[in-house]
Amino acid sequence: AQQAAQLLDQINLERRSVEQGMQLEALAMLEKLQLNETSQAVAYCLYEESWHQGVIGLLASRIKEKLHRPVIVFAPGEPGEIKGSARSITGVHIRDVLVNVAAKYPDLILRFGGHAMAAGLTLKQN
Repeated sequence: AQQAAQLLDQINLERRSVEQGMQLEALAMLEKLQLNETSQAVAYCLYEESWHQGVIGLLASRIKEKLHRPVIVFAPGEPGEIKGSARSITGVHIRDVLVNVAAKYPDLILRFGGHAMAAGLTLKQN
């Protein structure tokens, strides 16, 4: 049990390190947009080829909390695909947003699912 606990602790430390690096990169991206109260977008979509898809949900949550806007964070998925993780705010049903996007652009989203506050989606990589 001690070895398993140590392994889990090591994995968690590595995950936190990856997440922290991704968060710094995302904040740098957002800083380039020179965000302020009058120039904030309605929502944000962020993508970086080096990001790990296992951590994008955590990153989306952190950015959503910081900016108080819906956020979708994307990372590479299977070959030819991009995986996204969405987090929303009160008043914006993120799965319904994805339903509307899929209806308007039927070839854009390969798969999606979720609920009002969180969703996952897969896009074709161009």
